[in-house]
Parts: sequence; structure tokens; C-alpha cells
Amino acid sequence: MKNTKPSSLVSLEKQLADFLGVKYTVLTGSGRSALAIALRSLEIGNGNVIIPDLTCAIVPQTIISAGLKPVLVDVNKDLSLDLESVENRLDPATRAIVVNHLYGCPADDMRRILSIARQKGLFVIEDAVQSFGATLNNRYVGTFGDIGVLGFAKCFFNLLRGGAIITNDAALASNARRSQAQILRRANPLELRFRYFRRAAPNFIKRLYSILHGETTSPEPPPDGLYRRWEVTYPYQCQHLTSFEASSILQTLPALGRLKAGRVALAEEILKIVQARPDIGLELLLPHRPDFTYTRIPVIIRHSTLDKWVSYFRRRGIVIDMYYFPLSDNLLLREHSLLSGDYPVSHALARSLLPLPVSAEMVRVLKSLNVTRDIP
Repeated sequence: MKNTKPSSLVSLEKQLADFLGVKYTVLTGSGRSALAIALRSLEIGNGNVIIPDLTCAIVPQTIISAGLKPVLVDVNKDLSLDLESVENRLDPATRAIVVNHLYGCPADDMRRILSIARQKGLFVIEDAVQSFGATLNNRYVGTFGDIGVLGFAKCFFNLLRGGAIITNDAALASNARRSQAQILRRANPLELRFRYFRRAAPNFIKRLYSILHGETTSPEPPPDGLYRRWEVTYPYQCQHLTSFEASSILQTLPALGRLKAGRVALAEEILKIVQARPDIGLELLLPHRPDFTYTRIPVIIRHSTLDKWVSYFRRRGIVIDMYYFPLSDNLLLREHSLLSGDYPVSHALARSLLPLPVSAEMVRVLKSLNVTRDIP
């Protein structure tokens, strides 16, 4: 297949592969489109894909759109997959396991996951969209499984979009390029944008009102805990990265070590405040590790409610995002997913997990925080 990509994109794919220590890289318009193309490249047809119950709803939506069925399993207290639940849900229809490395703080036992997958003949897909540059045992996350997906928007790059597929399998890389080319040929950018704005418009006024009045824009589940939400995202799958975006990533890559060290140092300052001030009612979810990239710092709230914490930080000019409700409680997803009993850890974390942004402003706000006064 003739390569029609601009030279800057071809150069970026090669340099990313060299940087991460993999053989093949395929650039995409977003992390979501990377996952969609990765699923197609596996050529697994119909079947089930195991995913954690506590992750972004875009993951199961993409799986459903690929004609597959998500199987929701509980997580451990460190956000890793509960491997006992995984093994209990394996059946002849299972085709793959998706490992989500959330918040730049990967905690999954990749060696055991790979062992389970190899014994059962399953693919392992690593979703490292939030964890570019994070490592496990001196190896970048996303490089352990059969195929990995990356994102550039939430990491060290000053971009609003962009993603990549990485693999060491020549056949999977070739399938990914072919699938991407097919999507780009079929895509009608104007039609996709029209469909996106038509779906997003009903929530626009409500969200704008909430932002202007300092209210949280997150959905609040009804009293029974169930909710209905379908993520509406921009149709980046119809686009390549531009040469400008590729050049920006190319210029950032050599400085990634320095940028990571700077973020880790700032994260350590926030971690020390949380540990030194038990009066603020926050507890670290994970012990500090220098190989984390800390897209967010996950902490557990021991005072008040998650919504009040989010509202407090919003009043102080800090937006709290990337916190999730259990997928098993989403009525729209339950219609297309397989459940596996109860999800006690997932539900407990959804009520108490607060992902703190890493910034100098967060340091200042935490130092001056008076819980009794600020978060009743």
C-alpha cells in the first residue's frame, strides 16, 4: 500500500517507535480512534472483550461500535483489574482483555495478565491514553500487550487531540494501516461534524449555564444509582494529525524526560501536603512511584461528598475531571454489555475517588484549605 502521509507524520511514527522501543507505530486523530482501529486490526469478528467497570465510557462505546460486547469486571483498590474476576468471566466467546492505565499511574500486573491471555489465546490491548511516558519495570506502558493505544491530548504535548497505535506485530500494524485507510476513505467530514453537533447541542446550554454559575457539569446519578449517559466526542477518526501537530510532538519528545521530572517533582509536593495534613480529609490511593507520569493524582476523600469537593475546586479556578461512574450502572451500556455480579470496589471508588490535577495552583489551594470552612 502506497504511503500518502506527509513526511513529518512518517518521521514521527519512526521516532515514536524508536523512543518507545517498539517496531511499529500508526498515528491517529485521537486516542478513541486509536482504540477503534486497534480493535478492527485484531480481526476477531464477534465476541466479548473484558474491560474494567471503572473507566471512561468511551472504551465500551468503542467496543460496542466495533460489533463486540464488553464484559465488565470489578477492579482492585489500586484501579488494576481484579484478575480473579477476569478468570471467572473467561469463556469461549472471549476474544481480548483491555487494560486501562489510568491517570498516568499504571498498577496492573502485566506479567500475570499476559500469562492468562496466552493460556486462553486472547489478545491484550493496553489503553495508555492517559499514561504516555509512564513505565512498569523500566518499560513503557502500552508496549507489553499485543497492541497499545496512546493519546497526546492529556499528557505532555500541547495538543487538543492526537493518538497512536503501537505494536511489535507486523500483521497487526499492517491491519491497522489498512483499517485506518478504509475509515478515511469512507468518512465524510461535514456529515460527521453535523452528526456530532446535533448530538451535542442539547447539553450545550445546560453545560454553559453550569460553568457560568460555578456548578459541576458532571452527571449526577438518580437515587437508585443508575444513570444514562453516552459520551459525545468530536469525530477525530476522519482526520490525520496535521504536519504542525506532528512537528510539535517531534520537538517535545527529546524534552520528555525533563518534562516528566518536573511534573513528578510537583506531584511529590502535592503528595507531601496530603500526607502531612490529615485534617483535610484526603488519603493517597497509591504510594508514590517515580515511574508514574501523574496525569492526575488519585486520592480518596474521607470528608463530605465528591460533588462538594469538585464544586470547591471549581470555585478556586481548578477543574476536576476524569472521574468516572461505574459502567455497570449506565443503563445505556448495560443493554449491550455482560455483567459479572456485583462491583463493590468499583462502586466504592466511584463515590470517593478524586483525581487531582498536578499544578502549582493545586499546591497553593491545598496549603490554604480549611475543610470545616471550605467544604461543609
